[in-house]
Amino acid sequence: MNQTASSLAYVPSVPGVEVCSRGNEETMRTRDKSLSTRSSVHLGMQWPEGKSAKKKKRKKNSNFTGDGIAVKLVLVITKVVTRTAEAVTAAAQVVIVVVKVVVVVVVVVVVVVVVVVVVVVVVVVVVVVVVVVVVVVVVGGGGEGGEE
Repeated sequence: MNQTASSLAYVPSVPGVEVCSRGNEETMRTRDKSLSTRSSVHLGMQWPEGKSAKKKKRKKNSNFTGDGIAVKLVLVITKVVTRTAEAVTAAAQVVIVVVKVVVVVVVVVVVVVVVVVVVVVVVVVVVVVVVVVVVVVVVGGGGEGGEE
């Protein structure tokens, strides 16, 4: 049999009383404390006098007791972590800016070195060509003059 469907059976002839049957156990719950020792306080019912059936439970958290020392400690730790994170973020931004500047400087230096190397190579090639032309003209001209 379905446990959910058979878990609660209401007795309509007795107002305020319900019979709960689970397996072989059958208990009665009532709104009146005098009829049963087992009451339905946890179900949220109200007593006939108008008192709230839900008992207010005190929240007990072992971490936050006393004068709130643990709460203050957590707040201080949170504040320190937040400030540390802000400092790390600021330092990271500074590092990013420094890296960008270093990259730009390195690129400029590489471009200047390449330009200087190209200029030196061009000058050397021009000098070599001029020397070769002069040598050819002088040697070639002297050879022709000597033959005549």
